[in-house]
Amino acid sequence: MDNQPAYIILLTVMILMCSIDVEGASSPKTVELNRKLSEMSSLQISISNRIAVAQKARNKLQKQIDELVSEINQIQDRQHIKSYHAAMKFPRIHYNIELIRQLSAYVDQLNERMMYFHSGNETLIYLHQQVSDDLKLIRTLNDMEVDQLIHKINNVLDEYIPETEAYLITVENIRGDSYEKIWEKVTQTGYYLTY
Repeated sequence: MDNQPAYIILLTVMILMCSIDVEGASSPKTVELNRKLSEMSSLQISISNRIAVAQKARNKLQKQIDELVSEINQIQDRQHIKSYHAAMKFPRIHYNIELIRQLSAYVDQLNERMMYFHSGNETLIYLHQQVSDDLKLIRTLNDMEVDQLIHKINNVLDEYIPETEAYLITVENIRGDSYEKIWEKVTQTGYYLTY
C-alpha cells in the first residue's frame, strides 16, 4: 500500500503521455501527412506498373530487332555482302535496317521513360521516409516545416501522376542511328543491342 502514491503518479504520467500521442495523431497536420503517405504509396504502385510495362515492351522490341539482325546476317552470309552500299541493293536488308532504326528509337524512348520513373520512385522513397520521420516528431515541428514538406510532396505528385497515365512511346520526333551506322553495328558485332 505504501507504493500506491507512486503507482498513481506513474499511471497519471502514462495517461498524459497517451493523451499527448492521441492529440498529435489527430492534429490536422498529422492527418494531412498520413493522407500524403497514402497518395505516395498509390503513386509508387502506379510507377512500378509503368516500369514493368515499359520493360516488357522493351524486351519485345529487342526480340524483334534480334530477329531482323539475324535475317540480315543470314542474307549477308549467303550473298557474301561486304559493304553497306552492296547491302542496300537488297530490299530485305534495307527494310530490316529501316525497321531496326524505328524500333531502336522506340527502345530509346522506353529507356528514357524508365529512367524518369525510377527517379520519381527514388524521390517518393525519400519523401516517404521524411514523412515517417516527421510523423514521429510532429509535436516538435512547426507548421511551416510541415507545410514545406507537404508542398514538396504535392509537387512530386503533380508531376508524376499524369505521367503514369501518359503514353510510354510517341512517334513524334523519332530519332535514331543512320542506316549506315546500324549496318556497321550489325556487321561488326552480329547483333544490335539497344540498351
